[in-house]
Amino acid sequence: KQAHKMIIAYIIAKFDEEENKPIDWLKLIEGGIFEFLHRTMLTDLKPEVYHEIMSKKKKELNKWVLENLDDDILMLGNDFKNRFEQFLFDDEYAKYEKRILAASHEFSTRWEFGVIFPLNKMLYGIDRTKETVDACVAKYQEFVGVKKLIMNKKYYGFLDLCGQLRFQQRWAQSFRQPKTTVLGHMFIVAIFAYLYSLDMNVCEKRCYNNFFSSLFHDLPEILTKDIISPVKASVEGLEDIIKEFEKKQVENRI
Repeated sequence: KQAHKMIIAYIIAKFDEEENKPIDWLKLIEGGIFEFLHRTMLTDLKPEVYHEIMSKKKKELNKWVLENLDDDILMLGNDFKNRFEQFLFDDEYAKYEKRILAASHEFSTRWEFGVIFPLNKMLYGIDRTKETVDACVAKYQEFVGVKKLIMNKKYYGFLDLCGQLRFQQRWAQSFRQPKTTVLGHMFIVAIFAYLYSLDMNVCEKRCYNNFFSSLFHDLPEILTKDIISPVKASVEGLEDIIKEFEKKQVENRI
């Protein structure tokens, strides 16, 4: 879900950028990473429980998360840790980018709900849940991107295609523990690419390019599924044929 959220954040932010609104892309990227780490620490909490606790004990919970991640975060340097702390405790820090991430999170939830709703229409209270989900997305209609995703089937179709990678496993025929989705893998690679970029002290544009090119690097698998490396290498020239096919499919479909 966090991976899908970052793709949606990219879409919303790009539309904003076209409207000449200033986007701090590095704060958006790091905000997504920080929220991912935060959710990872609290992954067992149901959403309604999470929001109830955060509304009453936000500061204490954020402090607990930071303390439990301290050893890992310190390996990335004091600057990264300080930005993480600022993101959690300073409401004014990356305020606009936080709102984009919040809108993206709600849109990802709406997409999830759209998957399960048709098969669960008979459940008591589900109509009320649907109203709540739609209302949460509607709160962010000041973003041009949110309006376009709601109104334009083509833009929503792209978001939907990306979401389908949540159901595709990497190396599906092999035993992997834990099982890894293609979409989750794309986000993890993007995080590593960004952290390596910081370690190499490259410019902001390269950090941005490395993160988002990694986030989308397996996008053709929407159309081709996961073709594992041993298969690609099994016949001479097969990998070139697959790459050419992927390129055509991306141009025609995506």
